[in-house]
Amino acid sequence: MALSESQTNPHCFFNTIFINKKDYLKEAIDEDLLNHEIEHIRQWHSLDILFVEIIRSIYWFNPIILLYRNAVIINHEYLSDNGVIRNHNDIKSYSEKLLNYIVCRDNIPLTSGFSHSLTMRRLHMMTKTNSKSFFTRIKIVITLSLVLFYFFLLSCNHSNKQSDTYILPSNVNISSGDDPNWKLSKKDSLYIDSFDRATVVYPTNFENELWRWKAILEKHKINFNEFNHKITFDRKSFDTVRVYYLELGIIDTVKDNKVTLKNAIILSKYFLGDDYWILTAQTLFHDFENFLYVANNGSIKNFNLNTPIDKPLSDHKFESRHHNIKKTIIY
Repeated sequence: MALSESQTNPHCFFNTIFINKKDYLKEAIDEDLLNHEIEHIRQWHSLDILFVEIIRSIYWFNPIILLYRNAVIINHEYLSDNGVIRNHNDIKSYSEKLLNYIVCRDNIPLTSGFSHSLTMRRLHMMTKTNSKSFFTRIKIVITLSLVLFYFFLLSCNHSNKQSDTYILPSNVNISSGDDPNWKLSKKDSLYIDSFDRATVVYPTNFENELWRWKAILEKHKINFNEFNHKITFDRKSFDTVRVYYLELGIIDTVKDNKVTLKNAIILSKYFLGDDYWILTAQTLFHDFENFLYVANNGSIKNFNLNTPIDKPLSDHKFESRHHNIKKTIIY
C-alpha cells in the first residue's frame, strides 16, 4: 500500500494500492472499498489497461479505441464489485458504503471509478437480476444469427457483379472498332480476379521511357519507324506490383478513345527482374477508357534478357485474346 500526501481516491496499479495518507490514518476508507481494489489486483486488470493504452497510443486517431477503453474500465469495476459481493454477500451494505464515500467527496474526477455517473451504473449492475427469460434467449439467438449472416455476406466473392464485368457479344467485329456497347462475356468475367480492382493505370512520357525498352528492342530488331502508334503506360496494383507497357502498331481506325491497330506489338515487363513478354497480333482493338484490349490472330512469348530469341521461356498462339489491364484475366 502506497500512502500519498495528495488528495487521491483509492486506486491500484498491479499489486500496489494508492490511497490518501490522512484518510488511511483516520480509517476513513472502508475495508470493502479496499477489497474492491484488491479484486482489481487479483484479476490482473492493470494488464488490460496497459494493453488498451498501447493500442490507443498506436491508433490515437481512431475514436472507437477510446470507447473500447472506457468499456474495459467500466467492466473492471463491475468485476471487482462482483468479487467483493461474492465474498461478503451483502449488496445493500456495500452499496451504502459506496454512496457514503461519494457523498462525502467533492473532488472526484470523471475518470475515477468513484465518479457519480459510474457509481450509479455500478449500483444498477449490482442490483440487476440475471434474467434467463425466453425473450432474452431469443435476443441472443437473433444477434448470433445476424453476426453469422453478415460474416457470410462479406465472405462472398462479388467479382461477378454486373458493374464489374465487361461483356463482348460474339457477333461484334473487333477490327472495325465501331460498336460502343461491347463488353467481355459473362463467362470470361468469372476469371476476373477481385483483388486487382485497386489497380491504377496511367500514361507515361514516351520519350522518357525508351531507355527501359532499348535492350529488348535491339535484341528483337524492332524498328520504331515502322509504326505510327507508339505509347507507354504503367500499371500499378494496390500490392505495389508494377508492370510497364510499350504498345506499337499501325493505326487502322480511331473513334471515341478507342483505336484499332494492324500488326500490333505490346511489350510488358515487371518492375523487377529480367523477364518480359512480347504480344504480337494482326489486329488489336484497344479501349483506353475501360483499360481493355482484344487481340486477334497472334501470339505471346515470354523471354528473359539472357535467353536467345529463338528459345522463348513460353510461347502461346491465339485466335482471340481479351485482356483487361485493370483486372487479371485467365486465358
